[in-house]
Amino acid sequence: MTSAEALKLKEIAQQSATMKTLSCKFRQVQESPMLKTPEISTGNLQFLSSGTLVWKYETPKLFQLSLLEDRIVMTSDKGVKSLPLADNPMMEQIRNFFIGLVNGDRLKPDGDGFECSLREKDNQCIVTMTPKSRQLRKAFASMEFTFTGTDCRIGSVVLYGAKGGKTTVTFTDHKITR
Repeated sequence: MTSAEALKLKEIAQQSATMKTLSCKFRQVQESPMLKTPEISTGNLQFLSSGTLVWKYETPKLFQLSLLEDRIVMTSDKGVKSLPLADNPMMEQIRNFFIGLVNGDRLKPDGDGFECSLREKDNQCIVTMTPKSRQLRKAFASMEFTFTGTDCRIGSVVLYGAKGGKTTVTFTDHKITR
C-alpha cells in the first residue's frame, strides 16, 4: 500500500470512529455454485458506538443477530439463543472483527491479520482485505468494502468465499449521528 493509500485509509477510519450511531437498510445477495439462484435477504442494520451491532433481517424471514459487548444473541421464530463471548473465543473474534469494521479499528494498512489495498473510483474508495492466516483463507478469499461520499459511509461489502461463492451486501438510507 502506498503512503497516499494509507493516508486515505486512515481518513476513512477516522470518519468511522466519529460515528455515535448508524442505521441503514441493507440488501444481501448470496451467490454460490451450490445455489441454483442467488439468495436475497433484506433488512436493517444498527450500530451504537457502545459496541453493539444489530442485523435485523426482514426477508425472506424474520431473524435478528445482535453483537453485544459480552454476548451474541440470535432471535428467530424458533426462539432466542444467547452465546456468552467469554465461553467462546471464536465468536468474540467475529464480534470484534465486525464492530472494528464499522468503527474503523480494523481499517489499518496490513494490520490485524489482513493485507489491505485501496483504490479510488467515481468518488468511492474501495478497500480490499485479504486474510493472512490459513484458517481465515479457508472461509474467505478476500473482502471488499466500498466507502462513498465525503463522509466515507459504507456503501457495500463483498465477501468472496474460498470456494468461489460471494455475498454482496449493499447499504442505503444511512442515518448517522456523530
